[in-house]
This record gives sequence, C-alpha cells and structure tokens, in this order.
Amino acid sequence: MANPANSTKSIDQREYEVVCRLLRALRTRAKLSQKELGERLNRPQTYVSDVELAGRRLDALQLRAFAQACGSSFTEFARRLDEALEVMPPPLAKKVAKKVAKKAPKKTPPRGE
Repeated sequence: MANPANSTKSIDQREYEVVCRLLRALRTRAKLSQKELGERLNRPQTYVSDVELAGRRLDALQLRAFAQACGSSFTEFARRLDEALEVMPPPLAKKVAKKVAKKAPKKTPPRGE
C-alpha cells in the first residue's frame, strides 16, 4: 500500500493546471462570467474562481456539471483534456535526468578480460 505522505494529490500536480485552464477556456468560450456560471451551477462566483485557480478539486460529476453549464459535454471536455495532456512536455525532473544521463561517461569493459 502506498504511503500517503509520499503521494501527491492531483490538485497539486502540473497536470491539474491543465484541467483548470481548460475549464476557464470552456467558460470564456461560452461567454459566461464567473458569476453567471456560478448561478447556473447554483454556486457562488467564488466557487468558480476557486475551481479555475486550482483552489478546489472537482470530481467527475462536478466536471460534468461544469461542462454542461457551459454548453459543452463531459465527453468533449475529457477529449480536450486528453489531447492537452498528450502534448504536455515531461516534468523538469525527467528532463534534467535525461541530460545528466547523456553527459555521464560511458563505462567500457576492461580490455583483455
């Protein structure tokens, strides 16, 4: 079983920033203010703001409601999210590790053995 102290919540991951940007884009494409979207969701404007600023994590049903309130669908949102994550560059740590590995001298076996 994974140690909870070592796990990272999705809201703290870089990928969740993509979720928030897509949700904001969904709202702005629908030409809705945060207040208007909040009214459609029966929530205050601050709820929408918190969601868009990654201060509030949404479950799948809430994501579906958000998309539908913007005149879209959960399926369409999920497709756009998947496309955005596919082209997302790897985390900086992976890039650094690859560069270090490329610069490390290659080990050669001793001659004559």
